[in-house]
This record gives sequence, C-alpha cells and structure tokens, in this order.
Amino acid sequence: MIQEFKHIVSSLQVLFIGDIHTYWYKLTTTDLISILSLLVHQFACYIIYKFLSLIDHGYNLYSFLAYIPFIRKTLILIKKIVKNTPIFGKVIAKQYCRLKSSTYLYDTATFTDWKTYFECLYWKKLIDKSIKNKNAHIRLVITGDLNTENKVDLYGLKFIMSNHRSIFDYVLLQYIFQDSKDIHIKPSYMLIWGKIIKIPGFQTILKIFLNDENYKLKTLNKDNYEKFLPLIVFPEVNVMTKEVKIVHDKLSLQNGTRVYKESLSPRYDFLLKLIDMMGDSQGNDKDYFYNVTLTYYKLDAIFPANDDHICLAHKQMCGYQYIKNPLSWYKAVLNFNQFKLFDQEKSKQQNQGKCKYQLLQIIPSLLECFFAFNRSEKQPLIIRVHIEKIPMAIFKDKSKKKIELFFENKFAAKDDVIQQFESSLKIKKTRKRSLKTSSVTSVRDK
Repeated sequence: MIQEFKHIVSSLQVLFIGDIHTYWYKLTTTDLISILSLLVHQFACYIIYKFLSLIDHGYNLYSFLAYIPFIRKTLILIKKIVKNTPIFGKVIAKQYCRLKSSTYLYDTATFTDWKTYFECLYWKKLIDKSIKNKNAHIRLVITGDLNTENKVDLYGLKFIMSNHRSIFDYVLLQYIFQDSKDIHIKPSYMLIWGKIIKIPGFQTILKIFLNDENYKLKTLNKDNYEKFLPLIVFPEVNVMTKEVKIVHDKLSLQNGTRVYKESLSPRYDFLLKLIDMMGDSQGNDKDYFYNVTLTYYKLDAIFPANDDHICLAHKQMCGYQYIKNPLSWYKAVLNFNQFKLFDQEKSKQQNQGKCKYQLLQIIPSLLECFFAFNRSEKQPLIIRVHIEKIPMAIFKDKSKKKIELFFENKFAAKDDVIQQFESSLKIKKTRKRSLKTSSVTSVRDK
C-alpha cells in the first residue's frame, strides 16, 4: 500500500506538477494564480462538456426506448397520470410541451455545436497558454513532411502515431494537426488507455497512475471507426520516464523483445488491429498516416554567462552560421541536496569565465510546459518534432509478421532521428538580446 502511494506521488510529480523542491519553490505568487486560473478554466470546460454529453446520451436513450411498444405505452400512461395531477399537472404539462418543442436543437445540430465549442475552448486555452503564448519559454522546431507554413490538409489522414515523452504531447499534437482556434474545426480524437476521447479527464489520469506496464489497448468496432478519424495514438501507452524505461527494458530483456534506446516497445497487437480495421484504406493511394518523433530539451549552463544570451538555430533553412561542435550531453538525476550544491557551484563560477551550455534531453511535467522551470536563467524549453508521411498502401497484401517488423523498424529509426536532433540543434550566442525575442530557427547549409 505504501509503495503504491509512493508510486502515485512520484508519477504525479514527474508527469503533471513537477518536482516540489526543484520547481515549485521557484514559482511566484503570479505563477500560482495563473496555475489556479488555468485549472479552474479546464475543469469548468470538462464538466460542461461531460454534462452536455450526459444530456445527449439521455436523449438518445429516451428516443430508443420510446420506440419499444411496451415502454412506449408505459410512457404514455405516465404522461397522462402526470398531466391529470391536481395543481401541478398543468404546470408540468406546459413545461413538457416547451421541452418537447425544443428538440429541434438536435435536428439543426446546435447541441452538437455546443459540445464542439467546449472541446475547442478546452484545447485553445492550453495552446494559447503554452505554444502560442508570446512570453512562453517554448521553442518549437518541426521538420519533415508536414507543411506548417500553410493550412494543414488532413484529407486522407487516417491516424497519427507518435512516441510518448510527456503528457504535454496531447496538447502539442492537437496544435500541430488540428488548430482548435476555430469552432468549426474539431479537435482530433485520441486513443489513450483503450478509450477514445477528445478531452482527457479524471478516468484518464487514474488509468495512468493505476495501470501497469502490460496494460493492452483495446480497439474499436470495425464498422464505426470512421467517425473518429484521424486518430492520435501512442503505441507505447506509457510516457517514457526514467523509472518506466528501466522497468520496461528489464521486461523486454526477460521476454526476448527488442530494446530501444529512445522509446518503449510499442504494443504490436494494437497496431496490427488498427491496420486491420483500416483495410479498405490499403488500396487507396490517397490515404496515409503520420509517424511522429518528438523529444524535449532544455539548455543548462555549465558556466554562467556575463552579458551573453543564447538563441538556437537548426542547420537547414535560415542564414545563421552554426557552431561546429554541437553540445548534446545528458544530465543525471539529482536529488534535492545535489541540486542545491549544483546551483551553488554554478553561482561560484559566475565570474570565472564565459557561459557554456549543454543540451539536456528531459521529460517535462505538464505544468513545466506552461510555466518555465528555471526562472533565474529563463532557459527555453525546446520541443523537436519530426513528421514522416507514410502511405497506407504500404500495408497492402502484407502479412502480420511483416507489418509488425515494419513498425519495429520505424521505432528503431526513432533512435537515429533523435540523435540527429541533437547533432543539428546548434547554440548561437548573441549580445544584448532578450531570450523572449529569440527563436528557434534553421541554418542554411552554405
């Protein structure tokens, strides 16, 4: 019982709220008020959305039962008894007629539009508070087959498959593939922990905490999956935290399955069922899916700077010259005492030399993606995303063994993609330039 409680607390800190010692003690009163405001807004949207869904299900159930002869007669009898009730009968009858006349809402799809509105409002708040926030510390670099300059065309897109590095992945992929600033643009469905959802809620959080590594995703009925496309799926299921990775690799070695450096093993049975459900798409040259590889970085000062600031560059598209030797070290996990000593050591070195930075691959908690985790240094959170477009026709006439091998190779290739991330991100020093105005750009090969 104690071990389970410790696991839940640890997961809560790693995935959602951040470490108490290294993150929360640096937040200001303004930050705390902003966090509370964000939570209240999201909670309100979620409750209203669930309430509207409940009314919708109730109406559909009533419509279904009303066509059953015995129940229909019973309902008519109850109506007559209620209408003939002294004093209250006329009032109830009038309200019933008013309610009945309002069912035109379902014919005009106004009720559905209200649900869509709160879905969009839920995601729009998260996106505006993080990625689109002008003062945000997030720097997003996207490469690959998705043209982000123009409006994203999702015609023919069946699903988006991504590795899982943070709970913030939900927000990030909604932003990239379905910008929910417009009420007429519906957010994408996500297949998480065996359930299709548009808004993550309490059930999703409980499943993250209480299910083990062997939890298997359930799939949809073959006849009704079309209305949920395009789906966002995470074949790894779990976020790849350090603890999860250790346990998962141990199980993989015991079971003789492939161990990946930068990801967990995907649930192949789920992927096979997903491809099987979309069998009709395998003969259509226009149908495709996206294979997404993403990871999160922050810059950590090895020696504090004088007046230098930093900006980032990527070596393909813009005119910056880049540093020859990329910095790509990984940071060991520090406990609270080590963290304080680490901070003290950096402060001692403040006047001893120029600033150097190391690029650290991290697993940020959800709140750390909305509020900077290092206020004193104001370092950016770098999100690196690579998107590969793959035609569904590649699965045509393929056996299950070949399809499984295909996905195995795709996840193995993510190791190389992430290593390329670290060799292509460059650190460029500038003077008298605010980090808020700095951006992650690309560098043209010269």
